[in-house]
Amino acid sequence: MNMFNDVNGILGEVQTESRNQSLTVFFEQAKEVRIRLGRKAYLLDKYLSFLFETVNVKLARDAASDGFDIAGKLIGICSSIIRNEPMKSDHWFYGQAKKYIESHPLPFQEKHTQVYLYCVLLNAEFMHVEAAQYIAEVADESRAVLDICDLNELYTGICSLLDEEEPMEKLNRLFRQQFLITDVMTAFWQGVSNQLAYCLVFRDRETSKQGFQLLPDGGIGE
Repeated sequence: MNMFNDVNGILGEVQTESRNQSLTVFFEQAKEVRIRLGRKAYLLDKYLSFLFETVNVKLARDAASDGFDIAGKLIGICSSIIRNEPMKSDHWFYGQAKKYIESHPLPFQEKHTQVYLYCVLLNAEFMHVEAAQYIAEVADESRAVLDICDLNELYTGICSLLDEEEPMEKLNRLFRQQFLITDVMTAFWQGVSNQLAYCLVFRDRETSKQGFQLLPDGGIGE
């Protein structure tokens, strides 16, 4: 069965009812834990406060935009090399990209075609470093609102007071279901993939084919 047999297979479902239900269940679980903690309920409040503040350190929309923009830097690098205009020569990836491009010539006259195809071919190597740098930067930002050791101590302390871990495990699952539908790096990679999609649908004027049709051996084209 084709998962893309209608537009919802690409856009997703509205899910209003299930989203409202998951929010209700989350608060019901939090209430149950709070009641069991009694006078120590403030520990749960501190724990949840850490989580709520941390999920908003980097919004999903910003992470997706960052992924799109960072992947787009490769277009500038490849363009600079193809056009012999070393404006990006100070970038860490310039030398590696130049070496690859010089040793893997493409048989297309259109410079835009060459640029976009090289962006696809070099994306994995480029993003291997850029993604690692990105998550390290976001992790640094998150430390402004979250000390992971404090969070773990709170979790352990609450579980000890409850004499079991299952209620907090369930609360964590419900929190993720409601408030971490898309984590930072998933959103980031979606942005990267959107940039790749732009490169792959670019139409070469000489052949009138799109990028995904022109990838050399090792790709998916002819």
